[in-house]
Amino acid sequence: MENHNRAKTSPGKIKDVDLAYIDDLTGLYNRRYLNLTLSEEIQNAQKEKGKLSLFMIDYDGFKVINDTYGHLIGDNVLIEIATILKKVIGGAGTLIRYACDEFTVLLHGKELKKGLKIADNLVRLISEHTTKLKDGKKLPNLTLSVGVAVYPDDASGAEELVDKADQALYSSKRKGKNRVSTVKDLVTEVHDRNLLINALPCKEFIESTEELGFLKKADSGDLQRANKFILIEGEPGVGQT
Repeated sequence: MENHNRAKTSPGKIKDVDLAYIDDLTGLYNRRYLNLTLSEEIQNAQKEKGKLSLFMIDYDGFKVINDTYGHLIGDNVLIEIATILKKVIGGAGTLIRYACDEFTVLLHGKELKKGLKIADNLVRLISEHTTKLKDGKKLPNLTLSVGVAVYPDDASGAEELVDKADQALYSSKRKGKNRVSTVKDLVTEVHDRNLLINALPCKEFIESTEELGFLKKADSGDLQRANKFILIEGEPGVGQT
């Protein structure tokens, strides 16, 4: 246990860390390592009266790459992303492969403003990166969605910090991907949604479950085998779109 804190970025610098805490593909730390050490990192930040920024990072469109080009190409892309992470973060933080195409970054002593600058730089570098295939072709440019949460500003413990960063990540997804969002952006989203609800004559969003079910059934059934079409009609504002 005492040796786990000796390496903070990449496997190239790891000599005595238990391999159970290293991701086989990228050489970064794995989720097991995050679960083991995050509470301790927060305690250290608390003792030093400092900050701890946590990034949740998701590769946009990874399933499409796997389905189109195969898992070997997908693996190579993940390795390239890990390499860029090492370049951007350097010795300033800890890099973790959280799940299949998700990564986590811990930045020690970084306030939100500095953390956002690093995250924005990471998103930019990834979007500019070109992955070349053996036949000379190129993959579509990679993009990342990132969510940032900071201890103690956004969370009081390890589980809450991860959850807040994860929520911010999906805020980036909802807003079009290839961007960085914070916990503050979540509050803005809720505020904007409340403004929208208050502006509507109907104070509730209606889930058109029955209608959507019909459309899905029609799309996968007879309409694909016959010269038919669906006409959606109604008064303006009832939701034909």
